[in-house]
Amino acid sequence: MYLLYRLGLWLNALLPWALGVRVAAWGGAWHRRVCPADRAIVRSNLSVLLSEGIAENDPRIREVFRHFGWYLLEFFRGHRDDLHASISGYHHLLSAVRPRRGCIVLTGHVGNWELGAILLARAGWPISVVALSHTNPRVNGLFDDQRRRCGVGVIPFGPHAAAGCLRALQQGGVVGLAADRDYGTDGLPVQLAGHRWIVPRGPAVLSLRTGAPVLPTFFTRSSSGGFALSIEAPIWPPAGPWTDGEVMTLTQRYAQAIEGAVRRFPTQWLMFKPLGSVTP
Repeated sequence: MYLLYRLGLWLNALLPWALGVRVAAWGGAWHRRVCPADRAIVRSNLSVLLSEGIAENDPRIREVFRHFGWYLLEFFRGHRDDLHASISGYHHLLSAVRPRRGCIVLTGHVGNWELGAILLARAGWPISVVALSHTNPRVNGLFDDQRRRCGVGVIPFGPHAAAGCLRALQQGGVVGLAADRDYGTDGLPVQLAGHRWIVPRGPAVLSLRTGAPVLPTFFTRSSSGGFALSIEAPIWPPAGPWTDGEVMTLTQRYAQAIEGAVRRFPTQWLMFKPLGSVTP
């Protein structure tokens, strides 16, 4: 896998943008052909989200994999390409951050979450993201090095992630969390598109512990080929002592925000885990 990524990076550096887009789309099509399990999951998830039967050859399945190829292309060009996007809700971010208490930007694997963080970094926001480590440490290095190259701090997912998040928030920074799938062992069951789904409890606990608001934020592609960054109204935690019930309530609200984005952009949800899975 590392060699495939290296080959992709080499091509990415050589090819002009228009040709790179075509090659990335081809790479997504190759992924679709050689990974029948991922193809079946995408088909199932689209059926749930769209409430309709999806045929094996439905073009929307191909579109999901095409978006995945573009996601990689855009991310690994993020340090050298101009990045323009229409932005809505920027005032929510401006009003949410306070000295010694930043805010939490919550997103899902929709559109290009990496570019969303890069755009905020370019706008001058001190942003750090919690990133799951890849199994191959060399592949992991490629992703983390690219994030840092683009001005995005990296907080490795794991036992020390909470401390890293607390430190960033206390410094008035922005912490980015992808919360549409739980990679730990203590996730919470929520309703997503009418199905039971496990998501992390961490965002709610972090918000309650620090008083930092959570802003659902999504970076997506438009039909014209441009980008859009949507920052939704902050979800504030209740003040004072908190309970597990409040963790659950906040987590469900976050899931509803993610579901809204996923339903608006179903072919941009790059989730290769079936809806309805109960275990993390």
